[in-house]
Amino acid sequence: MAFGTIHPITDAGRRLSEAVDKARAAGGTGRFIAVSMADGGWSGDVYDTKADAIRHTDESVYCYLAVPPMPMPPAEGTAWIALHRKLLDQGWKMTDPGAPVPIPALAPEMTAPRAGRRPSGLVIPTPRGRRR
Repeated sequence: MAFGTIHPITDAGRRLSEAVDKARAAGGTGRFIAVSMADGGWSGDVYDTKADAIRHTDESVYCYLAVPPMPMPPAEGTAWIALHRKLLDQGWKMTDPGAPVPIPALAPEMTAPRAGRRPSGLVIPTPRGRRR
């Protein structure tokens, strides 16, 4: 899979999406889960800190995710796992809780505006007296 492109949704991405939903439902927002890079699986444990998650798991098998306040779509889960697999292949270690977190660049097709449409939720102010 080329990095920086839209990935086809995988079973691992679907499992990660489900894990995030379950962790959110269990009150895990802002806390950490350890996600299997092999299959996107999750043990069901939610950790208070990334250091706790690292201490209780094998960092060569798991990557760590702060549970977001919103659902994670399967496509995002697929891309997230693909990113962490690539980082592991390149020698990155996610075991230092204070280490910088890589920020992936978005592919142009992910950010290109749709013809004639504004992204949802975007409010563009207009000068007084004019309407859009």
